Amino acid sequence: MCFIADPFDPIGTKRVGGGHIYLLDLARFLVQQGYNVSFFTRKNHIAKPDQEQLGSYFTIYRIECGEKVEIAPDIVGGNLECLWEHTNNIIEKLPTIDIIHSHYWISGMIAMKYCNKRKTRHIHTVLSIGKVKHLLGEAISDIDEFRNDCEKRIYESAETLLLICPNEKANFTHFFPDIDKSKLYIIPNGINTNIFYPREITPDNYFSRATERFKERITPIS
Repeated sequence: MCFIADPFDPIGTKRVGGGHIYLLDLARFLVQQGYNVSFFTRKNHIAKPDQEQLGSYFTIYRIECGEKVEIAPDIVGGNLECLWEHTNNIIEKLPTIDIIHSHYWISGMIAMKYCNKRKTRHIHTVLSIGKVKHLLGEAISDIDEFRNDCEKRIYESAETLLLICPNEKANFTHFFPDIDKSKLYIIPNGINTNIFYPREITPDNYFSRATERFKERITPIS
């Protein structure tokens, strides 16, 4: 469950990074193990189907909430009631769900509400921590205080919390010292070293983070 990443969004466009590829790979692995997977996301393009069946074990459900275009996560997060209503209407008609995995705080809130009601296991991938964003000097939005409160509630409620590196765990335990540490698990992002490799760094050619995520920037040689 992730309402800010559709499995079929192209990588590198606008704000889209690789989180949805991680989710798609996870779904693919679970299907290979014989599990039925239902993927819930927000419908961000009018041409995308509301329901898409991929093989016998994988279904994508796209929830209509707001304009059918890509919008900022903060705006999506301000529409939790809409997401909950439409998601719950679908999920209640599905066969019994054993586990819900949520990715990012927005889906975490929807998953938490359902799991608490149905006594379903809830696994949550933290992805990012709002308070760390502030620590790094990023702009504080109107929804950030609400987000911080939501994150705390999710972390207290979820059965398992997934983090990607020791540094993220250190940040987590600093900002949320009262959360049960036994439910924190570090699972690094995988990488195929037969395809990817370290890129040579030169003074005039490097990658920098920008509003369009990663873009190559050329600077003159001094």
